Amino acid sequence: TVEASQRRRAGVLLHPTSLRGPHGIGDLGDQAIAFLDWLHGAGCTLWQVLPLVPPGRKSGEDGSPYSGQDANCGNTLLISLEELVKDGLLMENELPDPLDMEYVEFDTVANLKEPLIAKAAERLLQSPGELRRQYDEFKKNPDVSGWLEDAALFAAIDNSINAVSWSEWPEPLKDRHPGALKDIYENQKDFIENFMAQQFLFEKQWKRVRSHAQKLGISIMGDMPIYVGYHSADVWANRKSFLLDKNGFPTFVSGVPPDAFSKTGQLWNSPLYDWKSMEADGFAWWVKRIKRALDLYDEFRIDHFRGLAGFWAVPSGSEVAMFGSWRAGPRNAFFDALFKAVGRINIIAEDLVNTGAFSFNC
Repeated sequence: TVEASQRRRAGVLLHPTSLRGPHGIGDLGDQAIAFLDWLHGAGCTLWQVLPLVPPGRKSGEDGSPYSGQDANCGNTLLISLEELVKDGLLMENELPDPLDMEYVEFDTVANLKEPLIAKAAERLLQSPGELRRQYDEFKKNPDVSGWLEDAALFAAIDNSINAVSWSEWPEPLKDRHPGALKDIYENQKDFIENFMAQQFLFEKQWKRVRSHAQKLGISIMGDMPIYVGYHSADVWANRKSFLLDKNGFPTFVSGVPPDAFSKTGQLWNSPLYDWKSMEADGFAWWVKRIKRALDLYDEFRIDHFRGLAGFWAVPSGSEVAMFGSWRAGPRNAFFDALFKAVGRINIIAEDLVNTGAFSFNC
């Protein structure tokens, strides 16, 4: 017999935003359940999705899940308004008229859905009962509380300061002075609680979809960009884990050298990891990120996996990627720490290029 991991499988790559949602974007409501039923009927056992993170709207790549504002949060625009009605958090007559668009217009969708999702979150916070109890448990979960609090604080500051990136914030906030963060938490407490409640609502709806997939024998494959956006809670809260100067600006950024796809290479402009610093604490940030992925997916792909062997470092401010240089990645040390912390896991590595002089065993 062939081991399950070696069997051929059939599936579909479809990001939830591409489902035919009623409000200008796909969501985690009945159409997601119907899609899983269709997959099952077609004999498929795999649903592959793109990163579920909130797209970074200041990145210049509107809607791209590969330029997210947080590596762990869910994209709340995927929350189904109809499911919120079923939970008693919205009224039927509060739902907007259907919005039929060929392509997702993220600003339009955000203006339509975000006020209603925020209203539902506020009602959740004000209403004692089972849902509120589940929210309190979600918020206290040690695998959630750290990244959730950082993300909520980051969003609260970002919402109150009109700046392109966190490096332009006042120094006490940019440098995370305890007193400044305490003031933000006290002055923006309602915003922070609402942000966390919205993340719970996303989590609840995603878990419903994933549970249905499991009942049908369908594995959900996620996708994890190897890098994160600069204007993100991840970089702001973990500066020592990235190659930044004393002012918080990237010294080198990500990309790939010239190849068959581009004569000047590809310049991604994401900040690069300080792998030596990360290794010193057992790759703690990555371990938490991997645990989060395992909580969301049955298996997942790491985009640009070869960057763990060796990565292309481009001097910050470069207009093209061709003037970068190769540097060694964490290689076996990364996987040794990862497997020690979380055990055996299913990671899919893209097979695009040879790793050249950099190699590892895992």
